[in-house]
Amino acid sequence: MHLMTLACDLDGTLTEHGAIDSATWAQLGRAKTAGWRLILVTGRLFDTFISTGPFAETFDAIVAEDGAVVCFPHRDI
Repeated sequence: MHLMTLACDLDGTLTEHGAIDSATWAQLGRAKTAGWRLILVTGRLFDTFISTGPFAETFDAIVAEDGAVVCFPHRDI
């Protein structure tokens, strides 16, 4: 079995000036459609960003708060 996984940091990696632009969201969507498992990793507090974009729909797992919170959106939200 071959698992394709992309883990990304949020601030300064996916974001520019504090936000993820539409082209980046589109690219993440294409990766997901192609079968990639997407993992978001951030030091941010979970509640401070989860409602600001389609994070729960896009990512298969979210590791937040410097690893203190691990969420599987399709199961937990």
